[in-house]
Amino acid sequence: MRSPDGGKRDEKTILQHSAQLWSILLAIDSSCDINSLLDMMLIRNIFLETYVKNKKYEAVAIKSYLMSLRHFYSFLLSEKPDGVEFNVEDINVKREKIHFWSTTYKRDSCTRRWQKLEEDTENLLTSESIQNFEKSEAAREAIKIIGQYSYPTETAPVVQALYILARDFLLVELFIDNANRPGILSFMTTDKFHNMGEEDGTYVIAVKKHKTAHVHRPAYIVLSKKLKAWMHVFVEVMRPAVTDSDTSTSSVFLTWNSRSMTSGQVNKAVQSVFKKAGVDIKVTSTLFRKAAVTKMHESNPELSEKLAGLMSHNESTAKKYYLLWEKTKASIEASAKLGKLMRNQENSADESEADVSEDFNKSETKRRTPWKDDEIQIVNETFKEELKLKTITMGIVRDKVENSEQLDGMSPRRVYDRLKRELNKKQLNANEEVIHVLPTACESLNDRLERMASNSHGQTSYSAKDEQSSPSVISPTEFANTDLFSDSNLTSMKKIFADMIVNKPISKSEIKKRCSESKEGKPLISKLSVSQIMNRIKYERRKIRSAK
Repeated sequence: MRSPDGGKRDEKTILQHSAQLWSILLAIDSSCDINSLLDMMLIRNIFLETYVKNKKYEAVAIKSYLMSLRHFYSFLLSEKPDGVEFNVEDINVKREKIHFWSTTYKRDSCTRRWQKLEEDTENLLTSESIQNFEKSEAAREAIKIIGQYSYPTETAPVVQALYILARDFLLVELFIDNANRPGILSFMTTDKFHNMGEEDGTYVIAVKKHKTAHVHRPAYIVLSKKLKAWMHVFVEVMRPAVTDSDTSTSSVFLTWNSRSMTSGQVNKAVQSVFKKAGVDIKVTSTLFRKAAVTKMHESNPELSEKLAGLMSHNESTAKKYYLLWEKTKASIEASAKLGKLMRNQENSADESEADVSEDFNKSETKRRTPWKDDEIQIVNETFKEELKLKTITMGIVRDKVENSEQLDGMSPRRVYDRLKRELNKKQLNANEEVIHVLPTACESLNDRLERMASNSHGQTSYSAKDEQSSPSVISPTEFANTDLFSDSNLTSMKKIFADMIVNKPISKSEIKKRCSESKEGKPLISKLSVSQIMNRIKYERRKIRSAK
């Protein structure tokens, strides 16, 4: 899977796929025959129906396992490794079936995502929690340890408990000030630390290797003077006690066994020091990031774009995943205004309605993020073939967004809408090049007058040529060519129903009423039926419209 044919996956993704495939294999076949991964019955009946239910896996985890299977099938098609017997067409069918199974977990996955957001809302990391941590005995002890090792000649050797407490405390302080992903802290090297930049009394460390480096370039860790002094003691005095060999590319934060910390270990270290501090909350790096975005958008929304740059993610990602209170606040505001409107309380209804509209407009403005040129370019390049073939579907978009690192954090619905706009734009450009020719009249004005004159004299014969000419005025009934409508009757009818002939709706009940109540209309209703009068009105209306 490291090869171009296998997708050239990064080390972390490869290890995850390998571990998940191994778990599936152990679950469905005790002999661990790799060909069992091609048996759809085993995967469905044993893994999906039994194993994942017993393990109580969430829908997101199940989709991840199925994605590993799909990557394995793609790997088989590209590499054709020895020891696995398969048919190419059969593998393609299996890939499609796995994809279909994965889509069935979409609803549960979305439900779980919103449940997680609600849980995070209830367990939101507050300013009070952070203050309690920094005032705790564990935090004070960590600061005391760092202070003692500021003078290495006068202190005892570094022991494991002191090193871990100081390291974990510094990790928390970095999270509070920067809200980085844990991978950024684990990839920070001593070389970058020693070559940090300085600007306006603060210090900046650039980390090139991280999750979204291909989109957001280097991530930055900003240190205050105090935090920089603490970090200097840790790197120069305490860290050397853990490792004998120190290269410029080695990580700043190490385990006690001299190994670089992984993202998971960074999270566990933060949870451990919070527990030592007596703060009763399960803290993760994600919770730090959500709290940071929520606080910043509440207090200084104008800095949201700069915060997104510091946190190395798209601003749309923050609004989609991290703004925990926005929907709750919008609902509260709308409910309060709605209640006043329904009860006609406060000022006037118009003023209240204007307030509600203004609140929603502000909320909508906060949520919507305009597309940037580089984002549009990435989307168009990713879906180049689909745009060319005009095969944009929500399923294709969702699939590519989930598997594309460049589209990480983008909403599939937002990307889908953007692609539809691109298709519509191309269609409009194509339409502008088409020259539309209006149809020409097949009957001249003189021909029409002659035909109408002949009709008034009772001539009803038509030639084949007349039938093909599609005249614009057609006599409503056979009675129109008889003497039922005399000149006096026709004049009376045009006078009584002048508004209907022009544009007013034609109604049988209204025709009957007018004829019954009018002196001029009574002779009409006595001689003609309501339907005949109505047809004549329609006929006169068509004559007027065709003459325009």
